[in-house]
Amino acid sequence: MITRRGLGRAGARKGGRVPGLGRRLAAGTHRGAEATPSVDKSDLHFRWDGKEIAETFNASEEALTALARLRYDPDSSPPWEYASELLADGLIDVHFDLTPRGKRALASR
Repeated sequence: MITRRGLGRAGARKGGRVPGLGRRLAAGTHRGAEATPSVDKSDLHFRWDGKEIAETFNASEEALTALARLRYDPDSSPPWEYASELLADGLIDVHFDLTPRGKRALASR
């Protein structure tokens, strides 16, 4: 189960838990949704019940900057002070590896 977060066309925040949404979007089998879930692209857009939804990230700029520093300087130590924030936003896994969402977050900066 994933939490969908994002902004609708009118800028209103959208959110909620949707069981299996990520898997169905990636497979292109979610009824009523058209998605482009690509790690190579800097953002994720999909249509949900006729509304355009864009992915947003809730981690602070400081946390994202620290995560970018770790990615581009492998000799640096993980930014442990931001671990819970990055994990809660789905940007890293429990081994401090970037998730596909984390890669999109860094690519969008």
